[in-house]
Amino acid sequence: IAEERLANLEPGQIIEAKVVLVRDDAVFVDIGGKSDYTIPLTELSTTPVTSAREVVNSGDVIKVMVTRSGDEEKILLSKRRAEEEQVWPDLKEAFDNQRLVSGLVTGVIKGGLNVTVNGVRAFMPASHATLGQSRNLEPLVGENFDLKILELDPDKRRILVSRKSILEEERQKIEAEFFENIKEGERRKGKVSRITNFGAFVDLGSGIEGLIHISELSWNRVKHAGELLKEGDEVEVLVTKVDSANKRLSLSLKQIEEHPWYQAAKSFSEGEVY
Repeated sequence: IAEERLANLEPGQIIEAKVVLVRDDAVFVDIGGKSDYTIPLTELSTTPVTSAREVVNSGDVIKVMVTRSGDEEKILLSKRRAEEEQVWPDLKEAFDNQRLVSGLVTGVIKGGLNVTVNGVRAFMPASHATLGQSRNLEPLVGENFDLKILELDPDKRRILVSRKSILEEERQKIEAEFFENIKEGERRKGKVSRITNFGAFVDLGSGIEGLIHISELSWNRVKHAGELLKEGDEVEVLVTKVDSANKRLSLSLKQIEEHPWYQAAKSFSEGEVY
C-alpha cells in the first residue's frame, strides 16, 4: 500500500513527512517508504539559514512539496516550496485588499532590489524604493519594510512591490502637521541641503526644505550662496513666509542678526564729524 501511495505522488503535491535525522547541511525524512529521503539545506527554508538545526528538530512532522515523482528512488522533496505554496493565498488576499505586507531586502540587482515577502521572492524597482532618485540602494539591504504589492501573478511566481507609495503617505502626514504648526517670525534650526545660484535650501527636519534667497543671506553684498554656506552646515534661520497651500517656506539668515543701521544709530550722532 505504501509503495502504491508513493507511486501515485504528483509534482506539486504537498504531503507530511517525519524528520528522522538532522545534520547541518540536510535533514532526512520518512514519508512511509522503504528509505528515508534527503532534503538539502537550500530546500529547507524560505529565509537564509546556515544550518538545518535552525529550522527543524528530529521527530518534527513537517509539510513538504513533491518536486519530482516516479519510482521511490527518484522522489525529491522541498520544505521551502511547500511553505511558498501556502503563502500565495495570503499574498493574494493582501493584494486584493490593498493590505500592506512586510518584506526583507536581500540584495541589489539590476534595476532594483530583491525582497523576501513572507518567504517568497519579490522585486522592488529602484524607482519604488525611495522618494528621491538615489542611485545607492545598498544601505537598504538587510532592512525590513512595510510594502505595497503592485503586481501579483501566482502562475508566473511574480510579485512586484513598492515602498515609495507608503513613504509618500507618511511624508504627506508629516508635511501637513509641520505646516499646521510653523509660524512666520519663528526661529528654526536646520541643515543646508542644497546650494543654488539664487540662494540656499535648508532642511528643517524630515526632508522639509525652506529657501534662503540670496538677498536674505547677509546684510553685506553676496554674489553666490557658496561664499557663506556649504552643504551640511547647521544654521539658525528666521521664517519670513509660510505658503501652506504650495508647501513653500521663505527663510532669512541675515534677519537673525541686528540690522546694521541700528548699530549705526548707536555709534554715530547728528552734527558730529567722522
